[in-house]
Amino acid sequence: MNCGTAVSRTAQPATAVLVTSSYPQPRDNQPMDEQTFKDISWLFQKLGEHLAKIAEDPPPGADTRKLLKHIIDNHQPTFSNGRNPFNWLKELNSTLNFWAHLDPTADLTEDEIWRDLHTLELVSRHLNLPVEFVD
Repeated sequence: MNCGTAVSRTAQPATAVLVTSSYPQPRDNQPMDEQTFKDISWLFQKLGEHLAKIAEDPPPGADTRKLLKHIIDNHQPTFSNGRNPFNWLKELNSTLNFWAHLDPTADLTEDEIWRDLHTLELVSRHLNLPVEFVD
């Protein structure tokens, strides 16, 4: 699977990147292929399934983005290894929104894709999601 190239994020904040050990190391100057887009979209869908299990009083029929927003809105300040992961939650929220509106043919840099994957990993570990999802 190819993992990324260059997509313009004009008017978009520099958001997170998703990183899991099952993805190959990024290679420069390769466009994001359709399978990469589908794989990352699938990860976000699976995230929603896990969030639905841990969210307290989730909104009925909420999708991944609504569930994450619900968790953010009800987040109690906690620290993980000396850090407050609230910013990771907010960053992942921006990332989910970006990917929800992303054209599958868009060019994203590998760095952007990996950063989004890494943020997903950080949040997943903070929320104690199952290891098989995180790894």
